Amino acid sequence: MVRFKWQGKEGNIVVGSRNRVIGKVTKIGTYINAKIYGDNKEIVAEIISNKGATKLREQLTDAWLIYSSQDVIVRSAMNGVKVTIQRSEVGTACDPSTERYWTM
Repeated sequence: MVRFKWQGKEGNIVVGSRNRVIGKVTKIGTYINAKIYGDNKEIVAEIISNKGATKLREQLTDAWLIYSSQDVIVRSAMNGVKVTIQRSEVGTACDPSTERYWTM
């Protein structure tokens, strides 16, 4: 589930135990504008809502789960073979719990 880390009227949208930043959130009067960014900083989801933070978190969680469950093709550095994994498993080169760590 996604969470908000507020700093005044703006903040980050984070996910996971390591608080990976996946987007930005801004308060505009009684509305909240939230954007989730993908791997190439493209906007994956943008939601403007006045239904409250709980409803917005649910909508953002759904959008993030759809995006992160998409299949992507990566090349293993161990043997050069192309493999298909879920986007959420790609991770970073610094996280030993993800596929990218073991293929770098």
